[in-house]
Amino acid sequence: LTKREERQVGAVSGHAYRQFIDAAGGPLLVAFLLLIFTGVAAAQILQNWWLTYWSDDGAHRGQSFYLTMYGVLGLCYMVILVTRNVLMAIASNRAGSRMHERLLHAVMAAPMSFFHTTPSGRLLNRFVHDTICVDERTPNTIRDSASDGEEVVARWRQES
Repeated sequence: LTKREERQVGAVSGHAYRQFIDAAGGPLLVAFLLLIFTGVAAAQILQNWWLTYWSDDGAHRGQSFYLTMYGVLGLCYMVILVTRNVLMAIASNRAGSRMHERLLHAVMAAPMSFFHTTPSGRLLNRFVHDTICVDERTPNTIRDSASDGEEVVARWRQES
């Protein structure tokens, strides 16, 4: 009477990431977030460049000038970083909420035979697992990938 559970194995499909992006706010939000990630990398590069400029004493000014500029650059870096993290949290929360609503609607619209052949514990476990994936793993994967990309670009820019 109980049906065997079907699962997909392997890599997460591009369609799944596309659904997450659409639920988070769409391609426009993602483009804006990529711009902010680029801003974080640029601020980091600028800070490192300023330290080099300071150590070479390019402007022949006092230490307070260099220190003030370094502090301003650090503050800009912090503001951009906090903005990135807040926007990522908002987008991830929105995506998780919307995807959970879609999942709940799909389950509630299922025929009665689905509920007769699927144990409620299995259904609850799948909901919990899918919610964890959408709320925690997917945003972390996206953020970590973007951060790694920005760090590669920043290091490559520093070397050239």
